[in-house]
Amino acid sequence: MVGLSNQISENENIHLDGRVKVQGFYGTIKYVGAVENHPGIWVGVEWDDVSRGKHDGVVKGIRYFQTSHPYSGTLVRLEKLLGDFQTLEEAIIDRYYEKDEIVLDESLIKEARQFMHAPLLEIVGMDKIRQKQSHLDELCDVSVAGAPINRCGDLTRFRQITNLDLSSTLISNWGVVMQVVEQLKNLQYLDLSNNRIRVPAEAEISEFASVANKVKGINLRNNGITNWHEVLKIAKLWPNIEFLSLQDNSVGKIEKFTKENVFQKLEKLDLQGNKLENFENIVNLGHLKQLKELLLSNNNFTEVKMPDCNYQQKLDIFVALQKINLRDNFIKDDIACFNELDKLASLENLSYSTSTGERYEDWSYKAIALITGLKVLNKRRIEDSDRRNAEIDTWKLLFEKWFELSDDEIGREKFLNKFRAYPKLLLKYGTPEMHIVGAGAKKKSGTYKILLEHLGSGKRIERKLPSKMSIQALYGLISKLFAGVLDGNDFGLEAVDPRCENIRVPLDPSSKTIDYYSIKEGDTILIH
Repeated sequence: MVGLSNQISENENIHLDGRVKVQGFYGTIKYVGAVENHPGIWVGVEWDDVSRGKHDGVVKGIRYFQTSHPYSGTLVRLEKLLGDFQTLEEAIIDRYYEKDEIVLDESLIKEARQFMHAPLLEIVGMDKIRQKQSHLDELCDVSVAGAPINRCGDLTRFRQITNLDLSSTLISNWGVVMQVVEQLKNLQYLDLSNNRIRVPAEAEISEFASVANKVKGINLRNNGITNWHEVLKIAKLWPNIEFLSLQDNSVGKIEKFTKENVFQKLEKLDLQGNKLENFENIVNLGHLKQLKELLLSNNNFTEVKMPDCNYQQKLDIFVALQKINLRDNFIKDDIACFNELDKLASLENLSYSTSTGERYEDWSYKAIALITGLKVLNKRRIEDSDRRNAEIDTWKLLFEKWFELSDDEIGREKFLNKFRAYPKLLLKYGTPEMHIVGAGAKKKSGTYKILLEHLGSGKRIERKLPSKMSIQALYGLISKLFAGVLDGNDFGLEAVDPRCENIRVPLDPSSKTIDYYSIKEGDTILIH
């Protein structure tokens, strides 16, 4: 027992809140001491992967420590944890220094030259090692991911490092991190993902406030962060950061905050894979004037709700936000979501997936038409033709409702606040009469007499077409009817209303039907 106690006092790696790694599993030390009826010193570990544990710190009715999960704890013999630990200095040398060369001193080289009668003999291995050693001083991008690092070491020779990956290490407190930052004066990006670093106390925050640094990006993915108060405490350590990733943590709520020394330069915030449900929490970030990109995929949102504002206005929050990712949520009403996003003055890039089961081509046109400044959707740049088609589709889709409210001024005001982009569509494409868009009883007709006209040859054929005929089937029919003038299947279709000839709607091959495009009796379809 005494010998083991000495081992603890002499080994700075085994202490409360310290980190350990056993057979690829990471854990945090919650207890060091004796266990009743078991000889030796035992260490209570709470595992990051709860499937590794057996209990919550209670063994045979005695509580030795407390875990955050009922089955994430284990008692481990001290001897099993006294393995290799490293400083960051040692880990960098291990990872980047070539060690498989045999180093020869100058006297041995001289003897070899005399023996071989080769005064100009060079030992390649020596040169290679010198080159490797000199390169250590020039390292800019360094990754020691997965190394058993829990201390800093002397980093003076690595002062050129700008990007440092410390993911999946054994660093357990911000003091070690600040020692690293203090020595690496040029450090700009720091990856601390897959660690468990204890939240800094106020005294530590005050102490570290004097550490000048150039760090602009911090990755805290999967750090076991459970609430926004922890985030704000950590943020006080990094007054100049422009990028912060909190992906795959357990943040469920974002409270209002106005601290002047937090996030004043933040441009990109990653909150993917958390437990956020209420979009009002996101609105609490709206005062961050530099925020340009917000990643919110894989949370639990069912709706997007911004503060109210008139359809002719934009909100004065998120004034710089250009890009938002809302994929893999549970948003119930896509149109309402897009209408809310249109309130943002600078939004131009959206990543989105619907929970309604609609295909991309069936919901994407709504996003393009209803978010007036949108330029990129799901990483695809929106072409002018995409926008025109989407706007015309939406213009037609909503016109019947708009027409019904022609004598209801209050109703139209509510309608325009619900579909903020519609006034611009009316201004752009006009206010057609009901018979032009084919609403009402005429739209329900079973067949329409349509004029099919080939632009190149002037050939014209009039045909009755079913209202539910798909555009894909229409392409097949036209390829047969105009086989003599068409060059294979390389042609396109446009629908034209003779009473509104300035509007031509491209008909792409799809499962959409003729009446979807409001094609009706007497209309013309051009073949080109």
